[in-house]
Amino acid sequence: MQELVDFQQLLDDNPQLKALKWAYVLTPDQYDGVVDQVMEEVRKIGEYESARIGSAEDAASNTRRSELGYIGPEEGYPLDVEHILMDVIQNHTKTGEDQRPRSYDDTSRFIDLSELSYHLVDKDRSYKKITTYDPVSGKHRDRQITGDKAHRKDAEIASHEKTLQLDNLRRAEQRLAKLVKDHDALKKIGRKNMDDDQKSEYSDLQRQLSGYDKGLRGQLEKAQAALAEVETEKREALGPFKDAIKSIRGQAEAVIEGASFGRKGIQERLRAISAEYGEPVLEKKLTILEVYQDIFKKDWNKFALREVAREEANIIKFIYAIPAEGPIMVEEERFRGGSDSSRAAHSELAQGRNIYAAGEIVFTKEGDKWVLTEVNNGSGHYRPAQDVLNYAKAKIAEELGIDPNDDRIVTRNCIFRGIDVDGLPLEEEAA
Repeated sequence: MQELVDFQQLLDDNPQLKALKWAYVLTPDQYDGVVDQVMEEVRKIGEYESARIGSAEDAASNTRRSELGYIGPEEGYPLDVEHILMDVIQNHTKTGEDQRPRSYDDTSRFIDLSELSYHLVDKDRSYKKITTYDPVSGKHRDRQITGDKAHRKDAEIASHEKTLQLDNLRRAEQRLAKLVKDHDALKKIGRKNMDDDQKSEYSDLQRQLSGYDKGLRGQLEKAQAALAEVETEKREALGPFKDAIKSIRGQAEAVIEGASFGRKGIQERLRAISAEYGEPVLEKKLTILEVYQDIFKKDWNKFALREVAREEANIIKFIYAIPAEGPIMVEEERFRGGSDSSRAAHSELAQGRNIYAAGEIVFTKEGDKWVLTEVNNGSGHYRPAQDVLNYAKAKIAEELGIDPNDDRIVTRNCIFRGIDVDGLPLEEEAA
């Protein structure tokens, strides 16, 4: 009880932590119920493990585990009381409609690893990550595009590219306006009256504006006039409908260009007209952008956003727990878009009991097939040592009916137990 009270006091004393760890926040009237449930879970787990460990069935299981490369503790890795407490708290706090309480009692909501191939048949977890560099801030920005429909991803990519182009158009407009303003201000002073710094700045401004002053000004003004003409046509087409939407009331109709329109009809026409002019306006803006690129030439990359990398993959990840007996249960854990409200815990997969390996498995789509490409020991609840990885790979491959020696399967240590995450022993401290 005292540990629970101390933990709640810690949250109360740290509002930011409390907001972050909302799923662990209890009211005092819940304390007794939480403690009682923790004690009951400990009792049930203890009874199960006491009956299992040392039994003839378990001895046979240990032999098979050894054959598959298991070299961890014979009794497996137990769940500590602190994590049982954390799970029970979330059993009491996650009561919302879109939330899933933590529970050791029902594993039917998880997937049996031996049946996973059927589950994967129509899955699509493809994503694209586009990295953009901003030379002004010196920072990189990532945009991740996900979805199970190719046309949606293509539309998002097109939207990203359009946004990048329009941002650069805005930057170029602002840069040219500032350069012209600074240039004209120094020109008024006169070169004879400039100090050395001003002369140097003036020369640099002339260099940057050289293309603008040698013919490109006319091209820019022509392109801007063409854009203004299209935008004027768009405003004139939208005008009557915008005026009507402001004045129309209730079920009344407005007569526009000889036709009657209700409010919904007017809104539809406004959207249709905007869409009709979308491409022509964008085309004119991109023409202006090309002129700006000619104006600034080598200086363009000093201020313009640019795409520097594009990564594409189709990957799906599951958490897994290998129990002493029974099926290996897994649960998908989204790389992107998951929430704490829906995440399962390894302890739920194993019903709070000891495990012989736990972590994550990753599949990568190659052609029309999902291929196991990673097995790791990333379980914060059980924290199994790196030693379990070869066994985990062999056992999982056995359940999936695949070759454990497939070079595409990588084992990765994700738990810091005297071994770093790259699988190399840490330097021993000096005696």
